[in-house]
Amino acid sequence: MNENQKEIQHFILTRFNLLLWHQSKDGQRVRTKKWLEHRFLLFEKYCLSSVKNQTCQNFEWIVLFDSMTPDAFRARITEYQKDFPRLIPVYVEPEKGRFFAEIFRREIVKRLYAKRVISTYLDNDDALNLAFVEDLQHRALSEGDGTFFYYDEGYQFYSDHKYLMRIHFPRNHFVSVVENGDAATVKGIFGYGRHYYIDLIEGAKKVHVKKVPMWCEVIHEKNICNDARYIGAKMVKDEEILRKNFGIDETVKYGTSIYLCRFIPRYCKTFAKRAKQFFFGRQW
Repeated sequence: MNENQKEIQHFILTRFNLLLWHQSKDGQRVRTKKWLEHRFLLFEKYCLSSVKNQTCQNFEWIVLFDSMTPDAFRARITEYQKDFPRLIPVYVEPEKGRFFAEIFRREIVKRLYAKRVISTYLDNDDALNLAFVEDLQHRALSEGDGTFFYYDEGYQFYSDHKYLMRIHFPRNHFVSVVENGDAATVKGIFGYGRHYYIDLIEGAKKVHVKKVPMWCEVIHEKNICNDARYIGAKMVKDEEILRKNFGIDETVKYGTSIYLCRFIPRYCKTFAKRAKQFFFGRQW
């Protein structure tokens, strides 16, 4: 174990199929066998691949699964863990799913040994740049405890038509926090509330890393809420960028027709939907 590993311990925290929502954004029921199959395929192709191939392997990945997950899917989880031991599956009873922040905290405390702790929020259908862990830990060494880290730029990959948009989104959900490794005070990133409002915590130190796209949000038809929302997004031309930077086996498509006929209509539809939710609330 090198000195950096003794100094900083890093946890990536992911919720999988906890009982938190009953419908996807298209009104379909979630946690069904069909939904789970789709979700596991997304996890394997995008999320797992990007985390497994990090240039720095000094981290532990805690993933919360519903305890009612069918045996066939549990077998897949077991195989993930055998192949990549840094993935730590934790099974949660359905009625306790909403207490995920405390569950994550307890799992972190069980494994504490370092002076300082980083925790990173990662959704199960998204991906991290292969240098994310290495870059974040390097930055954390020079910042104090209680510092939140955001990479302000990243990508949205639209899996239906295979195009990639680079976006500027400073209050994104790929946020991390570095804390003192005291078991009595450590909270984990989920312990600070909804990611969108962490940046508004008064007095907290926030580091916003500029112009370094270190995350990729995967947009698909069964997202709970994520979709096109940034009219200033720029279409990426590099066909191999997901393979090179994220370890994802996808070829990126590019073209004016895709932008005009796919992205713009989708953005308009999403804008109208969000406006409706703003005035009438979200129907979940």
